[in-house]
Amino acid sequence: MTEPLDISALPVDGCFFLRKRMSAPADFSGTSPGAYKHVYTYWGSARTIRSELQAMISGARRKIFVASFLLGDAELLDALAAAASRLMGGVYVITQLDERRLVRGLQELADSGDPGQENGGIGAAVQTQKKRFDQMTRNGIYVRGHLNCHAKFVVADDETALVTSANLMTSALDFTGENGVVITDRTQVRRLARLFARLWHNGCEYEARPGQEYRLSKLKQAGSWTADVPAPVGDRSAEVIWTDGVEHHILATIQDIISSAESELLLASFGLTGLRDHHELLLDPIRTAVTRGVRVKLLLRPRRNLPRHLAEATELAQSGVEIYGDQRTHIKAAVADGRHGALFSANFDFEHGLTSGVEVGCRLDDTSALGDTTRYLRHAIGQASLVYAVRPTHRDLDERLDADWRLPWPLGRRLDVVAAREEQATLAEAAAKWPVLFTIRSADELELHAGSRQWRLARREQDRYELTKSATGGGSDSRSVLTRWLATPPAGPRRGVCATVIEWADGAT
Repeated sequence: MTEPLDISALPVDGCFFLRKRMSAPADFSGTSPGAYKHVYTYWGSARTIRSELQAMISGARRKIFVASFLLGDAELLDALAAAASRLMGGVYVITQLDERRLVRGLQELADSGDPGQENGGIGAAVQTQKKRFDQMTRNGIYVRGHLNCHAKFVVADDETALVTSANLMTSALDFTGENGVVITDRTQVRRLARLFARLWHNGCEYEARPGQEYRLSKLKQAGSWTADVPAPVGDRSAEVIWTDGVEHHILATIQDIISSAESELLLASFGLTGLRDHHELLLDPIRTAVTRGVRVKLLLRPRRNLPRHLAEATELAQSGVEIYGDQRTHIKAAVADGRHGALFSANFDFEHGLTSGVEVGCRLDDTSALGDTTRYLRHAIGQASLVYAVRPTHRDLDERLDADWRLPWPLGRRLDVVAAREEQATLAEAAAKWPVLFTIRSADELELHAGSRQWRLARREQDRYELTKSATGGGSDSRSVLTRWLATPPAGPRRGVCATVIEWADGAT
């Protein structure tokens, strides 16, 4: 008698986001006394980024500098308008005015599942952003557009600054996972103000002048601002860091944090781009940390519709990094052992963020804000709903694959199946190498798909099934089919992953 075929225990090559049990919520809040105060947003949390922004804007006495890739929160726009009236101008905003890049940014926001997005798709959202620009200029706010500025920071009176991962959008300020730091260290605040001035005078390409309806005009690049922005010291002290042109201080800081890790390394990024192509810059240092025994955890957005993002995540997971996914996270940070760390606006992206474009962050070593940031990251990882599993079993995929179309295996954990010896052998051979998928064809019939082969599994008696070669046959291999189902969810649910033990019944020929 042929040995049973335990499909449920067979591993499936590759990496997959599986649903996980979330840990109990932790208290990640803190007072952060001193010149660096950690602020955050998370689902159901206090909205400290919003409250600190409101306090900075309402308390400004002379001027406010704002850099945000996108702006859209009505409450904050009203506060900026009130400040412009009170200060008789004095509010300067760098944002994304170029329509092509604006579309890209709004697409990222749509990918984040922001329920505040207007109906009508990206086109309608672009028009809404333009209306907000018009609202700003009519209310006396001076707006300029920088094609490559993804940074998010605010400076008030050269005395207080906020550096954050959050765009000034309602979703980022109310429920998406974001964090940042409020800085009152005068040296660092003024350094950030000088960086804003350099971007304003030498980096922006478009402007919309205050006191009139929104009218976009091209700036002549005269390089009128020539003062230096003092570079970060780089001595593992708390300081502002950034990416701009050949200045890659965020990347250098992340590399130093990774190299310093002895037991725990916490990383967070919305997306991953170019790590394999530039493996020596981040991927290799992370692998080295894993090799020396560091437990590396990475929190990111799943983004299953982006094959390059998933390929980067797979490379990290197969290198020993524990990857956790959350559909609400937009955090960007790196912390080693709770002793060295930084937060920033940059993704782990070598096309825009770490080696190009404009991003801003802050190193937090020797501040109480670092302890709060560490607790916040641990909380966010604990509350993440997904884990990126390497070579999970069919049973794991059947019970925990994060896919709304997934139907649990409907026929029981053990099946008596009659089949020709040839079909028994071909199914066993295919199942050892490929995922075994099923699709329900009728109340008494399933189709199994493994590799490029397909079979019909039909009820023969009350507790017995018959396996025969499908008349359809051929077509895409089952791994490609599963990848397609995950990237573009099919209508369902009437399909899933096979997870059973097949007992080959007597009478097989």
